[in-house]
Amino acid sequence: MQNTSDYMDNHLMAIPADHIVTVYIPVTVDEVVREAAIKFAAVNDIPEIGFSR
Repeated sequence: MQNTSDYMDNHLMAIPADHIVTVYIPVTVDEVVREAAIKFAAVNDIPEIGFSR
Protein backbone atom coordinates (compact mmCIF):
# COMPACT_ATOMS: atom_id res chain seq x y z
CA MET A 1 0.00 0.00 0.00
CA GLN A 2 1.37 3.40 -0.95
CA ASN A 3 1.42 6.18 1.61
CA THR A 4 -1.06 8.94 0.77
CA SER A 5 1.47 11.58 1.82
CA ASP A 6 3.50 10.63 -1.28
CA TYR A 7 0.97 12.60 -3.33
CA MET A 8 0.96 15.71 -1.14
CA ASP A 9 3.32 18.64 -1.12
CA ASN A 10 3.80 19.34 2.59
CA HIS A 11 5.28 22.56 3.93
CA LEU A 12 5.93 23.50 7.54
CA MET A 13 6.10 27.08 8.75
CA ALA A 14 6.05 28.97 12.02
CA ILE A 15 3.03 31.24 12.50
CA PRO A 16 2.69 33.69 15.39
CA ALA A 17 -0.20 32.80 17.73
CA ASP A 18 -1.94 36.16 17.27
CA HIS A 19 -2.41 35.72 13.48
CA ILE A 20 -5.19 33.97 11.58
CA VAL A 21 -4.07 31.94 8.59
CA THR A 22 -6.37 30.50 5.95
CA VAL A 23 -5.30 27.85 3.48
CA TYR A 24 -7.16 27.02 0.28
CA ILE A 25 -7.07 23.30 -0.45
CA PRO A 26 -8.60 22.49 -3.85
CA VAL A 27 -10.21 19.11 -3.18
CA THR A 28 -13.77 17.95 -3.56
CA VAL A 29 -15.88 16.33 -0.87
CA ASP A 30 -15.77 13.12 -2.91
CA GLU A 31 -11.96 13.06 -2.71
CA VAL A 32 -12.03 13.64 1.05
CA VAL A 33 -14.57 10.85 1.60
CA ARG A 34 -12.60 8.49 -0.66
CA GLU A 35 -9.34 9.15 1.20
CA ALA A 36 -11.06 8.66 4.57
CA ALA A 37 -12.62 5.36 3.42
CA ILE A 38 -9.29 4.07 2.10
CA LYS A 39 -7.52 4.92 5.36
CA PHE A 40 -10.36 3.34 7.37
CA ALA A 41 -10.13 0.17 5.28
CA ALA A 42 -6.36 0.01 5.69
CA VAL A 43 -6.55 0.39 9.47
CA ASN A 44 -9.35 -2.17 9.83
CA ASP A 45 -8.00 -4.69 7.27
CA ILE A 46 -11.05 -4.43 4.99
CA PRO A 47 -9.96 -5.96 1.65
CA GLU A 48 -12.24 -4.12 -0.77
CA ILE A 49 -14.35 -0.97 -0.87
CA GLY A 50 -16.64 -0.31 -3.82
CA PHE A 51 -16.98 3.27 -5.02
CA SER A 52 -19.75 4.39 -7.32
CA ARG A 53 -19.32 7.37 -9.61
